Amino acid sequence: MPANSNTLHPTLIKANIALFKGERAEALRLLRRYEAERPATDDPHRSMVLWLEAQTQTDDETRIRLLHELIATVDVHDEYAQMAREYLLAEETYRPEDPHTPRTGLRIAAGAGVTLLLAVIVGALFINSGDDLAATATPQLTTPTSPALDLAALPDRSDPLVEQSFTVRYDKGILQLLALENDSVRVLDTSTGNLLEPVAGARFYALEIAFECRSGICNTPPEAALTLQTGTGDRIPLREGVAIATSTPLQPIALGRRTSGWVIFEIPSLSRAEALLVKPDDLPDEADPFVVQLPQ
Repeated sequence: MPANSNTLHPTLIKANIALFKGERAEALRLLRRYEAERPATDDPHRSMVLWLEAQTQTDDETRIRLLHELIATVDVHDEYAQMAREYLLAEETYRPEDPHTPRTGLRIAAGAGVTLLLAVIVGALFINSGDDLAATATPQLTTPTSPALDLAALPDRSDPLVEQSFTVRYDKGILQLLALENDSVRVLDTSTGNLLEPVAGARFYALEIAFECRSGICNTPPEAALTLQTGTGDRIPLREGVAIATSTPLQPIALGRRTSGWVIFEIPSLSRAEALLVKPDDLPDEADPFVVQLPQ
């Protein structure tokens, strides 16, 4: 793989994929996010970051300037520096004599070369960072528990809870909170297996729950509607069609059996999750839900 063989940061992997798909603005956004998330030490992937930043530019002159900076500031044998030199060589070869003439030849030749290079990079990421890349680039996945996918590289930010402190009992069962994960980065779309990001200005708030059936057959645990109440009084419904990577969903169970799984909410970044509201399915519409205060 070009540059370092160190395990790539998940955000940097996604930036590579976004650029490979032609999504330059998204790739640049992810690079900025990576720069904010990476440890404040020497970055072993600095040459890759410089290359990606240059390729996200829509202005030719800016891209060329950034490629010259890459060559000037990294080791001469670095593979990204070599790619930058090849790109600049193509730039000189196909530059029209008239500066006002569109660089169609360059776009066809150099552009195709860059696409091929990016394909090689992404292919190398599959080989050398398969665990990380699988978390973001496996659209064939239909469920987050597919044995072909290893998502262990995604950070687990969950905090365990004392079950007895967060328990609700109602006719159909007993619901307990096992853990919470504020600002989760391992939320998957269950229909595609793609890693999801919240909308701008929001975050994923996940709760791991356990449910014990106390009523014959419980086909839809926890047999209750769950809503998250924020500190401003807003009530956020469950985010449907999502799951935490590597987790298993709540399963239908019979009397006396217990199942566990994650439920996920998408809430504003500036909001505080205050309480989980639990309204059993057999509770009248006008009845108040059970309230489980969440740790702050």
